Order: sequence, then structure tokens, then C-alpha cells
Amino acid sequence: MAEEENCAVLLVEHNVGFVMELCSRVVVLDLGRVLAEGTAAEVRSDPAVREAYLGAAPRAAECDGG
Repeated sequence: MAEEENCAVLLVEHNVGFVMELCSRVVVLDLGRVLAEGTAAEVRSDPAVREAYLGAAPRAAECDGG
């Protein structure tokens, strides 16, 4: 629809597979802030996205409050 009508479509979705297949540009939010944006491949490979959404272990400074 976006290409046919030459307009933007905002999709808010938590099904990552669906978003990555459908969207040409992806913006990832974490706690209301933009964490990453770009193509699906760029966003998928972003270390910050992987840490936030795959539950990577927190860094030492985050654990001890420093």
C-alpha cells in the first residue's frame, strides 16, 4: 500500500519476524527512546538491539550502580 499510494505507514508491532519481512525501514525503541534505525539487516545486527531484546547480560558497571 505504501508504494502504491506513495505514502508512509507507521506500524507498531512486537512480532519481530513480521516487521523484518514487511518493512523497508525499521526503528527500534527501548523504554521510549530510539535505540536503532535502518534496514532490517542493519537493525538485526546492531549490538544494542541484541542486548536490549535478547537479554544479554548487563555490563559490570550496570550491576554495581556505576
